[in-house]
Amino acid sequence: MMASAMTIAMVIFGIIFIIAPGQVLNIIHWIIACLLLAAGAYLLCFRGVFGSIILILLGLIVAFHPGVMDVIPIILGIYVVISSSAKLRGVMSLKSTSPTAYTVAMVTSVISLVCGVLMIIHPGIANTSFMVIVGIAMVIYGLSDFIDMVILQKHLNAFAKGFSAKSKSSDTKKKEGVKVDDIKEAEVVKKK
Repeated sequence: MMASAMTIAMVIFGIIFIIAPGQVLNIIHWIIACLLLAAGAYLLCFRGVFGSIILILLGLIVAFHPGVMDVIPIILGIYVVISSSAKLRGVMSLKSTSPTAYTVAMVTSVISLVCGVLMIIHPGIANTSFMVIVGIAMVIYGLSDFIDMVILQKHLNAFAKGFSAKSKSSDTKKKEGVKVDDIKEAEVVKKK
């Protein structure tokens, strides 16, 4: 459930980044500045001076130096690379189960990985044009993540049904006092 919510959020925010990149960057910039200043004020009132001064200074730096926001695409890129790498490991299990599903999931996971790497490598491009690129990468990641979830879920459900059917039949045979190995041996003898 959390993964599908994150996928939907990535697509929605990606579209917003594409439509209004300058405004998004400005809003994110002020939200981060306000959060840092609020956290610093809270610490100053209830905890201590040292940590609060650091947070207040960071809030002021973010508020008055918007260039600090260039780190956001790098953070998003790192998230996409880590998530795509984890998905690639899951996709490997599909290789023997379904070659078609494996190919589609592998392609979408590799595309996501490449988008994440591009976000990390090229964070210095002009903010608005880079926010459009980040938005496109987020949409591609979200859609490929959704495709991967559907494919993996379909094959995991089929695997789980097959596994539970086998375990139920062996449980039933064990309850009847007959060993599964004896039945297999008897079936081999019948074929001769």
